[in-house]
Amino acid sequence: MSALRVLDLADNSFSESIPECLTRMSDTLRVLKLAGNSLKGQIPNTFSTSCALRFLDLNENFLGGTVPESLPNCQKLQVLNLGNNQLTDRFPCFLGNVSTLRVMILRSKKFYGTLECSNSIGKWEKVQIVDLASNNLSDNFNVWEAF
Repeated sequence: MSALRVLDLADNSFSESIPECLTRMSDTLRVLKLAGNSLKGQIPNTFSTSCALRFLDLNENFLGGTVPESLPNCQKLQVLNLGNNQLTDRFPCFLGNVSTLRVMILRSKKFYGTLECSNSIGKWEKVQIVDLASNNLSDNFNVWEAF
């Protein structure tokens, strides 16, 4: 399936974890939509260093754990929707290294802490939508100086 560019399996009844083979295919896939299922477990931390994903939608599942640290390997990523899951994490400052990001949806009720990212956040010059609603974030808005 090396020619596969778009995989849309949204709004089905998948209830297992995300197979690692899907994130390993990120060097050829441009679009991966798994929203609206009942996926469990963690998002695999296996996004390839040559990740070509532009659109990743994992919204409305039961995914837990943290945002994978290999996600910034997806340097062409424009839309990231991890909302409405069970991810428990601080604001993932390392996503600031994805300069192509336009839409970032992290609404989940489980993100916590401040938005302070010090100097680790890059220039998100293309960001148009940031949705952090329904979380447990607090006080420091210094992250927005990067925009």
